[in-house]
Amino acid sequence: MIKINGQPSLFLHDLKGKEYPAIAEVNRKKRVNGQRELTLSFLYTDINKDFMDQLEFGWKVLFKGEEYTITHPGYSTDGDYLAIDVTAILSFFVDLNGYYLQDSVEDKSFTPANYFRGLFEGTPYTYVLVDNLSANTLNYQDNQSKTERFLYGIDRFKGEYKVQGKVAYIYDQVGSDKDVILHEDLNVNSVKIDVDASGFHTYAKGYGDLPEGEEDGDYRLEVEYISPLAEKYGLIEGPAIKDGKYKKADELTKAVKEQVENSYKISTTIEAIDLTNNGYPEMIFEEGDRVWLYVSRLNLNQQVRVMEIEETFDWEGNIIDASYVVGNEGIASRYKTEQYNTIADFRDIQSGRKKLEYNWLPDAVRRASEIINGNDDSLFKYGAGEIIGINQSNPNGYMRFNTDGLGFSRDGGKTYRSAITYEGIVADAITTGTLRSIIIEGVEIYGSRFISEISPIEYTMIQGAYLESRGQFTRTWRGSTNSHDVTLRLSKGYFRAENPTKDRAISISDFGISTFADGDGGGASSGTIEFFSRRYSNVNGLTMYSSGTYGVDADEIVSQSRYSQTIESNESQIYLRPNRTNRPGNNTFQLSVLNENQEHLTDGILAYGSTATGYTSGLRFSKRKAEPVVWVVNGDLARYSDTKIGAGYFMGYMAMSHTGENFYIGSSSETRSVNSTDYQNGTITYIDHKAANFNNSSSITYKTDFRDPELSGLYVVNKMSIKDYMLIKDVDEGNYSNRQLGVVSELSPEIATEDGTAINLYKALCYNMLATQELSRKYDNQNTKLDDLYEVVEVMIDEINELKGAS
Repeated sequence: MIKINGQPSLFLHDLKGKEYPAIAEVNRKKRVNGQRELTLSFLYTDINKDFMDQLEFGWKVLFKGEEYTITHPGYSTDGDYLAIDVTAILSFFVDLNGYYLQDSVEDKSFTPANYFRGLFEGTPYTYVLVDNLSANTLNYQDNQSKTERFLYGIDRFKGEYKVQGKVAYIYDQVGSDKDVILHEDLNVNSVKIDVDASGFHTYAKGYGDLPEGEEDGDYRLEVEYISPLAEKYGLIEGPAIKDGKYKKADELTKAVKEQVENSYKISTTIEAIDLTNNGYPEMIFEEGDRVWLYVSRLNLNQQVRVMEIEETFDWEGNIIDASYVVGNEGIASRYKTEQYNTIADFRDIQSGRKKLEYNWLPDAVRRASEIINGNDDSLFKYGAGEIIGINQSNPNGYMRFNTDGLGFSRDGGKTYRSAITYEGIVADAITTGTLRSIIIEGVEIYGSRFISEISPIEYTMIQGAYLESRGQFTRTWRGSTNSHDVTLRLSKGYFRAENPTKDRAISISDFGISTFADGDGGGASSGTIEFFSRRYSNVNGLTMYSSGTYGVDADEIVSQSRYSQTIESNESQIYLRPNRTNRPGNNTFQLSVLNENQEHLTDGILAYGSTATGYTSGLRFSKRKAEPVVWVVNGDLARYSDTKIGAGYFMGYMAMSHTGENFYIGSSSETRSVNSTDYQNGTITYIDHKAANFNNSSSITYKTDFRDPELSGLYVVNKMSIKDYMLIKDVDEGNYSNRQLGVVSELSPEIATEDGTAINLYKALCYNMLATQELSRKYDNQNTKLDDLYEVVEVMIDEINELKGAS
């Protein structure tokens, strides 16, 4: 057993939180990417014996104010005693690795604040964006740990970070510029150079400016970069950068140049000689620091950046060895030398008071307490008009206080990233309970609750994902002037504008716009515009609902669809009112369905008239397949009523009287039967009529001015030219068997119509009747004369016979 005298710098916590002091030599590695790792060897000592037989993975290691988690314990024997070698990494990575995320995104733009804020929710850690990093487009899959997502975000936003306590500080670049020279003749023990050229190239292209929303579109910007090394190694092409967010050629060229110049890596490992006790306090480096390196034998004379630090501490925490891996600043160009580009500018002091309650304030206060109370190695120097404080264990920790200001430095007093001067406050991060009378410019603000209030009815409040703003305005709308008291709310992913005095509101969400946040759109809902709706089809569409009246008022409305258009009314008629304002009266067309209990009796109705005084006429459409009829109806929708049809032409197969009584056809001149096909082509060809009887109207009620005929019936009949002939239509059609017998109207004017193209059959019949009468009279006269002759003959015969007898 080894006996130790002194105060250990190392403490362990078991899985239940019990603390043990520990003795071990500590090897610590720190890298620019934020990784910190300890390797420890525990021997069996008076102090270590209390935990040696219990130590296992998951225990915590507390060293230099940082917490590590043991991930790889190794057990061996050292004579009669147990020895344990362990590897522990910063607990930040282990803890975040215990959270898995199941969301995924593709080509989605994030600001660093939005990304990291969501990432740290629900964890014991928080973050501070020290520098302003640009937004970027991210792609990540589900089932990833928060550690993996954190490192992915750092890479995509091109940032660097340090974890201190429970806070991850995110920078554009960590470290400071140091006025330190590592010289081969002064403080360099050995130097080793490694070159990685596995992905080396001297030339690459870049494509940018992709039109918004066109993932498969053509890039409108193209640039290229050729490294000066191409003269030595030739043109070696590397992968192109294709990123539509680049809109300017110089920005895209810069990105391509950065890729090409970082296609090979040069790192230099330096074992430095610690001259801290010889007046060189700057020899204590932090990861990311920029220093000057001069080694003539390796032709090195340039500024380099500390990329990795490996330190060895004794059991009391004193550093006993250190080596540094530095990178060439010219090659690793992403590590820019600017100190920082974001400061908080507080100016224009005004009256008022704004309290900002940050949910991470207690952690920040605790961290500040740990930093201040944990420093038991401070040295203060009191000079003329100033006080200087130095952390003796890390001289880079430097404080200076004089009449012009108070500054805190992490690079030995060269720069003060946190300072108060007569010009204002400069700080990487400010944590406060209350800010009074300020204007904040050029920063993003995060917290739990923000209120800007003029009065109880005029204010804006932000709390978490909830925003509420209330105000009043007066508006004249369509001739009516009213005052409105409106509250705007942004919450749970939707926006709501509410007027409680008028009991109305609208909500805007991802599905559309509605006067109700949820429900079916009925009841008192004024209206809803639903996007991505599938109510009327199986594809995404747009649907508008209203439990009241849906009105559209415009100078012109055009409705056009690729496919069908459907107009439906669930329980009432459909009305059309053309020329509503520039024609007298209430002029309405009504479309409705007859109210019947049986489906086949629900005839369709199109009526016209007035909704005030009643309908006058319309059409009624039969729904019965056996009776496909359209009726002209009156205002009572009665069929076969006192209605009329006026038209230039009637075309169809049959016209009849529904009652079986007389059917009337009217004309101002004649009714004519013609061949419909020929007539449509401009040629008139008359056709036959067939009927049981043809009755001519001949009542005395239709006649006046009676006179006897001027012409003899026999004269007219004898004058008629009866011909045997062919119809031209039959000849044209090649039909020579249908010979006709009749008169020619032009040769028989006594029986011809007024235009001379037809004969009046009734007149011809009457002339024939007149001729018959004339013949009948002649016949009667002849018979009378014959009778008289018979009597004379009989007398003469009697007389002759008497004469013969006498002789």
